[in-house]
Amino acid sequence: MKLSLEQTFIASALSLGEQVTEARAILPDGSFFQDPQCASLWESILDTFDNHGTVDFVLIEDYAKSRNLDTFPVYEWCSKVDTYTRVIVHARKIAENYMKRMGEKSLIELYTDFRDNPDPFEAIESSISTLAALVGQFKKEHAVSMSTVAGEAHTELENIRKGMQSSIPFGFFDLDFTTGGMEKGDLVIIAALEKHGKTTLMLQTMFQNAEHGIPGIIFSAEMKRKQLLFRYALIKESIPWIKVKRNNLSEEDWARLSRRINMIGSLPLYVRDGVMTVSDIYSDAERFITERGVKIAAVDYIQKIVPITKKSTDNREREIASISSGLKNIAMKFDVPVIGLSQLNKEMRARESMAVEQDMDKMIIIDSDDHHEIVGSGKVVGVKIRQRMGLSGGFGDTKLFYDTLNGSWRSHSNVPEPEPQQDAF
Repeated sequence: MKLSLEQTFIASALSLGEQVTEARAILPDGSFFQDPQCASLWESILDTFDNHGTVDFVLIEDYAKSRNLDTFPVYEWCSKVDTYTRVIVHARKIAENYMKRMGEKSLIELYTDFRDNPDPFEAIESSISTLAALVGQFKKEHAVSMSTVAGEAHTELENIRKGMQSSIPFGFFDLDFTTGGMEKGDLVIIAALEKHGKTTLMLQTMFQNAEHGIPGIIFSAEMKRKQLLFRYALIKESIPWIKVKRNNLSEEDWARLSRRINMIGSLPLYVRDGVMTVSDIYSDAERFITERGVKIAAVDYIQKIVPITKKSTDNREREIASISSGLKNIAMKFDVPVIGLSQLNKEMRARESMAVEQDMDKMIIIDSDDHHEIVGSGKVVGVKIRQRMGLSGGFGDTKLFYDTLNGSWRSHSNVPEPEPQQDAF
């Protein structure tokens, strides 16, 4: 009897249990179709591995019997297979066969959607769901035991104890002291009234992290990419933009600005501007995170992102909800913090507030002009912090200083310095 590809894989996997994890990552759900017995045996192998950390044929037999599965043919399979080291090769071939079947099925579904649906926008939405489901099969996450989670938690605690924080700082002492920075998977909302410095705060955070070697990507639906670079270069050189537009700079100022632009051009920071959807953001984020090692993303701003589909029955709240949840999914999927900018209304609430606030992990809300304290060339601005985990406060519990002349943010520490530790000896 000649073994099928699926039977050969099962026999190989039983002999090389240490490769179960790698094979599982390759094989989508539903890969086995020639022999239902192979599908059941593969589930038995995974159950044994998850519960005992190894592949033991006696334990697998127990699992198989509990499912009324006859394991006798497996002994014969194992006796006929001598290429155990090719278990990963077999897994890839099975996955390729599955991909071909599902690809053909998806093409038929796409054709049917556009042929039978009179609304092309609904057809596009259905097509996106079909393709997303197919992609999801090959980028799946698996449930893990709490013992695995506990091990990850211990590692995180030990890193914190050693001062190896995994969070990414905002770069402003007051914000970092209150929030602990931005964690992987966080959706961080920076909210303010129009023209109240939320874009500048985001830019300084992104550029300052890039200066410290943390790669980032900015999706700007509000400003052109050259404007973003000019804004930060002028901040670093303390040059007002109006002086540039009036050609009112000295030769030394022009030289300084030129050098600064060259320095910024060497930073590990990427930018996409223009009209874009969450799908556009997802595809670029995936590529730059995978290929360029990007660790943080920012979107300026949420209300400017175009919904994938726009139906007459959709209200603005629902559209923003789909955009904010999409950004949160990006943060979770790629394990990076995502900063999203949002405008506030006159009542100091985020526009479509319920949609935005439901997905956020941290929200930085910049106060209105009513409570600013003028100091020298700038003003002290109250900032309200809202967090899913940790302390939340009101306006003024955290403060930042906004330099009006330079158009930039600086720390304004209202937290006392820690007491010096006494010598234990």
